[in-house]
Amino acid sequence: MSAPGFRQFDTLAVVGLGLIGGSFVMDVRRLGLAKRILGYDNNSEYRAEISSRNLVDYLAEAPDAKLAEAQLVMLAVPVKAFAEVLSNIRPHLSASVILTDTGSVKSPLLQLMRTPVYTGIRFVGGHPIAGSEIFGPLAAKENLFSGKRCILTPEMDTDRDVVRTVCEMWESIGSMVSEMDAEDHDKMFASVSHLPHLLAYASIQAIA
Repeated sequence: MSAPGFRQFDTLAVVGLGLIGGSFVMDVRRLGLAKRILGYDNNSEYRAEISSRNLVDYLAEAPDAKLAEAQLVMLAVPVKAFAEVLSNIRPHLSASVILTDTGSVKSPLLQLMRTPVYTGIRFVGGHPIAGSEIFGPLAAKENLFSGKRCILTPEMDTDRDVVRTVCEMWESIGSMVSEMDAEDHDKMFASVSHLPHLLAYASIQAIA
């Protein structure tokens, strides 16, 4: 049974099965958001853990022809891996696929998506504000995103039906979704990431 009010995907794919990707497929499986889940990760230990927990219906090391069956593809990989992963998945994406991600920095991926090779791909950037100090699928858990913020960074010309689909997907697993310009997002989170260092510096200066 799928989550109330959400149109179930026939096939959904997740590339990157660590903490975020693993937790995401757990919720997708539990809530029935997709009839079939494809999983990809180049880490053999991650694949073994995902397989042992029966979290996906198809599991492979690298994106392959089966990816073309997915209506939505989630990139849950480190920001530094975006360019390589995008290049690897591009030949296998269907013309109607929705592509989204979970990266904490949005502008670099958006710039990649603007290059001619990715023209026509329906992309909506996403950043779930959730995580743990522990990495990998061993740390994955249900409801990781419940009650947490998820920021979407669509462009002005992004199809609103596509944005709505991604928004409703995150809301179905309990996230509180908002939208933001990608550059504004990156500036805001860069400031937040520096805040602990600034506070520590201020404390030292006050003691001195």
